[in-house]
Amino acid sequence: MLILNVKFQEKDEAKKLGAKWNPDLKKWYVSDASKYFRFRKWFNIKTANIICEDLYLIETKSYCWKCHKENSIVCLASDKFYTETFNTQSALNTRLTLFYFLVYYPDFLKFLFENNNYTYNYSNQFDTAFHHENNGYYVSNRCYICHSLQGDYFLHQINRPRRGFYQCITSPDKNLKMHKLINLPSAVELDCSMHSDDLYAHMVTGIENLASIDVDKFILRDASKDEIDITKYL
Repeated sequence: MLILNVKFQEKDEAKKLGAKWNPDLKKWYVSDASKYFRFRKWFNIKTANIICEDLYLIETKSYCWKCHKENSIVCLASDKFYTETFNTQSALNTRLTLFYFLVYYPDFLKFLFENNNYTYNYSNQFDTAFHHENNGYYVSNRCYICHSLQGDYFLHQINRPRRGFYQCITSPDKNLKMHKLINLPSAVELDCSMHSDDLYAHMVTGIENLASIDVDKFILRDASKDEIDITKYL
């Protein structure tokens, strides 16, 4: 279910497309996930390109490039999310996928990061390989000791398999934690990027990158798992 931000004067238009009224929440919503992106006009995050039914906070350890101290780093992931196809239908994705270059996200996730002392917040680090939205600002991990920017792409993306989350693939001490966010008030809208399954991209830095294709399997199999009730952050 995706809760929509429908103005009173637009309710008939939303209803005609299939939106339904929830009298308890006093909100319009859409329950047919295959039609999510038909309702972009009423998204709470207008630029959202990913809508998650299930959402996880993935955590591991990494060493700061500057002070060399160990840090906890986090990112968001999902194994049930929808992306937009060319005809405004919603394509279901069920492979666990780590998200990066997170630009816009609901406020309750910000409160979750802050209240759990994750130094995961907006940073200005424009990567010349990508054209970011939001004037180059995206959510990134920072070192909790020296506060230096840890970046985002190199922590859990295909061309640096021995850093961040991909380091966990070959590490005997993976330190992986997988926190499932439960009691979500709605499907979660995100403006972010996700990993490519392009085999050639995974092969950029050598044969060890073959393992990164199955990073999701390692996380699911070896991570310690728990739940975070999101209601306290709403």
